[in-house]
Parts: sequence; structure tokens; C-alpha cells
Amino acid sequence: MRTEKEPMHTRRWPRVLAGGALWAAIYNGIWGVAWFIFMHREWDSALVAIKRPSPWTPEVWLVWVVLTLPIGVAITAFVADQPRAYRSAIAAAAAIWLSSRSGCW
Repeated sequence: MRTEKEPMHTRRWPRVLAGGALWAAIYNGIWGVAWFIFMHREWDSALVAIKRPSPWTPEVWLVWVVLTLPIGVAITAFVADQPRAYRSAIAAAAAIWLSSRSGCW
């Protein structure tokens, strides 16, 4: 077990980037499943009722995926500095989820 924090320049950045990409893939996969199984029909019916096109175009989905990659890398970099990484990962993911669900974004 590491007793001191590694300096920023010696951190294993390929591992942090891969972990961030994995986090983003899992996060986007869960939201994609939730969207296409549960939320898609409600959005479509609401948009038809107000006669507006869907804002969820493929371009918007792509931008969303691209924006979640740095979030995943930041979470993974944060976790890499913590002695109990799994607890930190859960806490960081929960904080992002809660802030996005409460309308802070």
C-alpha cells in the first residue's frame, strides 16, 4: 500500500484515461438503456403534444458522450489519489448524479 501520494507527473495516466473511458461507457450505457426503454416514449408523446421536434438528435447524443469522458477521467484521477478507491468512486459518482438530478447543471 502506498503511504505517500504520487506526484501528478508520475501518475499512471493511461490507466486513468482507460478508467475514465470505462466509467463514461458504463454511465452512458445505463442512461442509454433507461432512455430507450423508459423515457423515450414519454418524451415523444410530450413533444408531439406541444408540436416541437425532439432535441435529442444524434449530434446531441454525441456531444453528451464526449462531455462525459472528461467527467469520467476526473473521477478516475480523483479515485487514483485515494487509499479506499471504491468508496471514493461511489461517492464521486453519487455526487455527480445527485447534482445533475437536482438541476444544478
